[in-house]
Amino acid sequence: VASKIYWPTREADPNGRGLGRKHLRRQIDRILDRLGTEYLDLLYIHRWDEATPAREFMRTLNGFVRDGRVNYLGASTLEPNAWKIVKANEIARQESYEPFKVVQPRYNAVNREIEGEFLDMCYEYDLGVIPWSPLAGGFLSGKYTRGESPPVGSRGATDKQFVDSYLTPENFDVLEEVEAVAEEVDASPAQVSLAWLLTHEQVIAPIAGATSIEQLEEDLGAATIDLTRSQFERIATAK
Repeated sequence: VASKIYWPTREADPNGRGLGRKHLRRQIDRILDRLGTEYLDLLYIHRWDEATPAREFMRTLNGFVRDGRVNYLGASTLEPNAWKIVKANEIARQESYEPFKVVQPRYNAVNREIEGEFLDMCYEYDLGVIPWSPLAGGFLSGKYTRGESPPVGSRGATDKQFVDSYLTPENFDVLEEVEAVAEEVDASPAQVSLAWLLTHEQVIAPIAGATSIEQLEEDLGAATIDLTRSQFERIATAK
């Protein structure tokens, strides 16, 4: 069981958002009560808080670890700022605190911003990567075709920002390579896209959204697919 902490709960309250001690303490109680559990396996900070010293929020978060309400700590949506995680974990080392053990960045075969310094930092510090949007908002599921109108009811049919961000010639180059590999391994494009992520050593659990049991079962099938090095590289270099 995992949850995140940062966003406002009381708009007019200056202590009602961020990573300040008062907000964190109030929110952990609300989270546990809402989920009906005595502890979280994993608690993420959902943003970096420039208004709160890192040493203060790491101390507060570690209080939750010490009293058994949280087992492990993670950081979400801090990419591409690897230095922030390094700073927090260096404070943890100095103070014998529990460090961040996982990160949750956006990562998929078309959104590759974390490659380079951020992903290198994850390897160096042995941080697990739990990517959000592993199918690029559904683009890599295979429902879109170059030169054709987006399917009725899809995000591409109603969301101009999605169209501008994802339905590009460069992204279709990647999608078509994913589809070619999917035919070779007798799998769906979604399964191949997830398997491509899982080929990365630090990626441990892509967060794939599913709207049905059938989609969930399809996504889970990605764990049984072993891409060859050539297939991995073809997708990696398509864009």
